[in-house]
Amino acid sequence: MDWHRPPAPSASLCGVCFDVPEVGLLTLSIASESHLAQADRIWPQERRPNDLHDHWRWLKIMNGKRERFSILHRADSRVVALWCSEPKGPRHIESGRFYRLDYLEVAPRHRQTSVGLFVLALVACRALEVGASGLVLGGFPIDGVHRFYTEAGGVQRDVRGWKPARDLIPYIFERSALEWLKDFADGFLDES
Repeated sequence: MDWHRPPAPSASLCGVCFDVPEVGLLTLSIASESHLAQADRIWPQERRPNDLHDHWRWLKIMNGKRERFSILHRADSRVVALWCSEPKGPRHIESGRFYRLDYLEVAPRHRQTSVGLFVLALVACRALEVGASGLVLGGFPIDGVHRFYTEAGGVQRDVRGWKPARDLIPYIFERSALEWLKDFADGFLDES
């Protein structure tokens, strides 16, 4: 593995504690090899047989990525979600600088809970933190995925200057959607 690239730190997110009712206290961290190995060991057995990303292995996906984050359960350091982005920061797309979300997965046991929206909200917080005016991502062509992203403020449309990977649907989140998602995440900040 090519882990010599230093991760991109987060000044305002890493180590902050969030209290998400369905799972408890969560923190954002730079994804380490041990976090990825844990997900690769546990998640494949928990994924549904028809999951389009059944073949994903996080150690391979995150190899060489500077933007690599894990969301951990504070009590036992169990990985609740992972995401990564292109290593060079926001890129110029259409009329602004957009954060590109390359991969995101919520632990299979936490799917279809508020955790998914919370994780997307943390991605939006990171996008704002690095000065992005929006977020782009490619989603699987599944009704539930489409509903999730559009209800979270995303718009399914072609984006000038960016194309998702083959067979994925392009979604764009403008700044107003990022700010709404950040407010959502802020609602889970643990004050204790």
